[in-house]
Amino acid sequence: EKFVADGMIHSLTDIFYLEKYQDKIVEMEGFGEKSYDNLIESIEKAKQIPLANLLYSLGIKGIGLSMAKLIAEKYPYPIIKMQEITEEDLLQVDGIGEVLAKSFVRYFADKNNQEQLKNLDALLIVSYPEKKEHQPFAGLTFVITGTLNTFDNRNQCKDMIESLGGKVAGSVSKNTSYLVNNDITSQSSKNKKAKELSVPIIEEATLAQMIEEANEKA
Repeated sequence: EKFVADGMIHSLTDIFYLEKYQDKIVEMEGFGEKSYDNLIESIEKAKQIPLANLLYSLGIKGIGLSMAKLIAEKYPYPIIKMQEITEEDLLQVDGIGEVLAKSFVRYFADKNNQEQLKNLDALLIVSYPEKKEHQPFAGLTFVITGTLNTFDNRNQCKDMIESLGGKVAGSVSKNTSYLVNNDITSQSSKNKKAKELSVPIIEEATLAQMIEEANEKA
């Protein structure tokens, strides 16, 4: 906030040019040479960033980190090529509907944003999602709901699915492969949606067995 108020930062890319204000920064209240050095070191580290984190940092309405990861995995493009992605393309990503797709495309169509992205592309060292050799769950999307008994928590379950190449979404759609729910007869909205779309509903134990079998084949 201090840097914005003092006119040093007007846009996202300005953060990476704070070095030219060294004399001014070290004289600011709460700063000194050491604080300045730590700041510049942090900025240098921030130049190395995964594509998903970069997409998330752009502040596109509705695009959180988990959604950014899904987009990055589906379309691991350089940031300046993201404007080529269409709404139709984005609708192929599980969990993205028309509103989010429009928001994403609108951001990358904006001329001012395009200029900022060109600058970022020249400054940043972006890492892209790696293709894993062992991906028995590749192409599968799981939705997890209800209480879990076998896994320690939902994050552990999610991590294990993703380690095998699968994806975990927050809502049931036509792209969902399995809904994981220990109460298969539940009248929850997710169960109803899964039945409407003929999405298989499996118990946690079945998922655990699928993961075990997949790991045995590794």
